[in-house]
Amino acid sequence: MKKAAASSAHSNARLLFITLTAVLTAAHSATISTAFGQPSQATPPKVAAPIEPTPSEPPSLNAPTPVPPALAPQIAPQSTTPFNPFAQFSGAAPATAFATAATFGGATTFARLVSLPKISEQQIRELILDAITVLEVTQNYKRVREDAAKDLPAIPDKIQLFGLAQRIVGNKKDFIRLGVLQHPRRLPQLWIEGRTFTDGVVSANPDSAPSVFDAVLTNLLQERNKI
Repeated sequence: MKKAAASSAHSNARLLFITLTAVLTAAHSATISTAFGQPSQATPPKVAAPIEPTPSEPPSLNAPTPVPPALAPQIAPQSTTPFNPFAQFSGAAPATAFATAATFGGATTFARLVSLPKISEQQIRELILDAITVLEVTQNYKRVREDAAKDLPAIPDKIQLFGLAQRIVGNKKDFIRLGVLQHPRRLPQLWIEGRTFTDGVVSANPDSAPSVFDAVLTNLLQERNKI
């Protein structure tokens, strides 16, 4: 009987020791967690959901790209001055009327020189042929050979003759000779000579005046620039 009571007391003491050990261990762990800042099991705070950006419309492919004012091309106003092919190379074409022949050193001449753009000899020949064609259809001139105009003097040595136009009305004969003067270091020059014979008296041909003939050349060069 005494043995049973002693055994029971011993078991109860052992159980009490285990229980106290567990309580002390739990208390010690809680103390350490608090001291070293271990996270608690509290409910985490709510985090606001990120705001989604509103999608914008994609740029139109046809929309013009803006250009900064500093980079925008500066467009010069269009000039209303009539095109003059001679002005950009040798100054404006002569504006004085060719009513009378000029006199140089006591010798009378009926010819003048007009500077041309930088074009080839073949292009000069074509320009002269086109000019004579205009004279044929507007002023009743005819293209003739040089030997057909026996009344005309010989051309200067440095001139290449490319065309001769003649018009005969009653006792009056009108001639226009066209050639070119080639310079080694200068632009080519068109040689224009106009003579009118009336009963053997020679005078300047008004159809070769700058106010008349240079307008024909200007129109022809304008057309060539468009081709």
